[in-house]
Amino acid sequence: MNKKGYFSLFDLEFMKRFLIIVCLPLFSFGQSHFIEVSHFFESKKYAKAEQLAVQLVKENPNNLEAIELLGDAYGFQKNWDKAIENYKKLVDFFDNKRYKLYLQ
Repeated sequence: MNKKGYFSLFDLEFMKRFLIIVCLPLFSFGQSHFIEVSHFFESKKYAKAEQLAVQLVKENPNNLEAIELLGDAYGFQKNWDKAIENYKKLVDFFDNKRYKLYLQ
């Protein structure tokens, strides 16, 4: 707070509080979907888990956890082709990582 009683954007404490207030709900919202999918698995509501996992992958196409959850949802429903398709993405990602590390 400056001498006039206003908050300044250059005030470090104000910026820290502002970022925490603004960003924290964004991070917790994203994680809540992952937790919700896990709860659907525990209650054997695999179709609902699939719907939410599909949404997660659409929103985060490079998120490995979301891809794995979607593969799991398909697997629990015995939709083997789609499960394999998603698991293959994970294998390809990790194989490419190992290959790049090997070349360095």
